[in-house]
Amino acid sequence: MFSGGSGTKEDPYLIGSVADLEAMVAYDSTETASFYKQIADIDFEWADWVSPGYFFSAYDGSNYKIMNVNVVGSAYHSFFGAVYETLEDHTLKNIRIINIKNLHPEENYSGGFSGMVQGKVKIKNCHLENVEIEGGYLAGGFVGVVNDDDVIIEHCSVSGKGTFRDGAGFVGANDGIIRHCRTNMECIG
Repeated sequence: MFSGGSGTKEDPYLIGSVADLEAMVAYDSTETASFYKQIADIDFEWADWVSPGYFFSAYDGSNYKIMNVNVVGSAYHSFFGAVYETLEDHTLKNIRIINIKNLHPEENYSGGFSGMVQGKVKIKNCHLENVEIEGGYLAGGFVGVVNDDDVIIEHCSVSGKGTFRDGAGFVGANDGIIRHCRTNMECIG
């Protein structure tokens, strides 16, 4: 189903292509939440990425790139949709997304990385470069809404352009902990 692995923390499913990412989103649920590890650069070549409504798994990007993404469909418009804690040590880390378009000016809870994050989720060392986002209320360059004081986002960055009805360069609204992060967004709103 993927490029290898069994989905455990010690032997994560391996992600090496757009098809693997699509299979991950199709497989992901509260019952099948797993661990994933990226093993190669992945270029969407501006193909559409249907943003998952919810993402329940952990992901290690291994500092490989995900490039040239056009976000379409679903709620929580972003690369990972709404991220919900379902695993012990639930972490998304070492993810690099370069060139992502998320142009949905009427949609709320949107961002480059995630539309919403909730629960004891850690997001570490994740970087978005050349983001182009149009969002409605509670939208952000990196995350739309951090909806829980147990969320920790650290050592992350975002750069690009954003147009929001109500939002900000990094996070549109935050109830969690954000530390050692930076934004270089040109924002209108």
